[in-house]
Amino acid sequence: MGMRWTLYGYEVVNDTYRIVPVEASNVRKMFKEYVSGSTLKVIADGLTAKGVVYYEDKRTWNKNMVSRILENENYLGNEKYPAIIDKNVFDAAMAKRNILGGKREADSDEIKFYKTHTFCAQCGKPYRRVSKFGTREKWFCSNDCKYIHYIDDKWLFGAVVNAINTLIRNNDLIVFESKSSDVEFDVQAIRKINEVKHMISQNGIQFAPVKQTLFDCVSAKFDCCGLDKGSSFSEPLKEYLLECEELQGFDTDVFPLIIEKIIVNRDSSINIELVNGQIVNSNGKEC
Repeated sequence: MGMRWTLYGYEVVNDTYRIVPVEASNVRKMFKEYVSGSTLKVIADGLTAKGVVYYEDKRTWNKNMVSRILENENYLGNEKYPAIIDKNVFDAAMAKRNILGGKREADSDEIKFYKTHTFCAQCGKPYRRVSKFGTREKWFCSNDCKYIHYIDDKWLFGAVVNAINTLIRNNDLIVFESKSSDVEFDVQAIRKINEVKHMISQNGIQFAPVKQTLFDCVSAKFDCCGLDKGSSFSEPLKEYLLECEELQGFDTDVFPLIIEKIIVNRDSSINIELVNGQIVNSNGKEC
C-alpha cells in the first residue's frame, strides 16, 4: 500500500501546489455536509461507499481522516496552497466543532514555547502538536515533509530538559570560541557586560529585563569589534548556567535564556541550538 505525501485536494506540479478538481470538490462537500448537520462518521461512511480514493488503492475513510481535513487551515489558502474553502464556511465548521467538543483548553506556557521553538531538521519547518481527547499527543513536521516521525510530549520535553541539565552540571560544554581574542571594549560595552553579570548573579532572575540587557550587551560588543553571536553570548551563557539549579521540567525563565531552537532529526533524536549559536544533542554534547 502506498502513502500520500501531499495534502488531500492538491498535487505538486513543477514544485508548485495545484488544486486537484475532483478532490477539491470532495473537500467542499465534506465541509458543506458537516456544517449542514452530518457527523464525521456519516461523512466518512459516505466517502467509503462511493469508493472515493484517498491515495492509490486506499478507498476506506474514517472519521479521523475527515476531522483532519475539516481542521486544516491550509484549505483557506496561503502562500503555498491555493484556496479551496471559503473562510465563512471554514469558520462555521470550526464553530460546530467547538459546540460539540467544547472549546479547547488554552496552551500552557510550556506548550507555547515548544510550538514556537521546535523545527524539522530535514526541511526547517516548525513542528506541530496535535492532542485529541482520549489519545496521546503527537508532534510532527507541519510541512509535507517526506520524513515524518511522530514524537510525544514525554519524549520531546524529557530530551530537552536532559540536555539543559547536562549543561547546568557542566557549563564548560559551552565551547563556542571567540574570533576576536584581543579586544578592547568601550565604556558602554563594559557597563553592559558588568550589568549582565550582576543580573544573572541575583536570586529570582526576571527573564524580560535579563534578555533585553543581554541583547544590549551584544549590540555594544558588535559596535566595538564586530564580534559574532557565539563569542558574544557564550560568556554570559556560561555564567548564567553556573547559577542555575538542575531543572525538574520546563522553566519559563531559564528556557528562553538558553534555547534558540529545538531541532528534531530523522531518527526522532533532538539537537538544541543555544542562544550563542552552538548546537548540542540531548546529552548536552556539541554536534
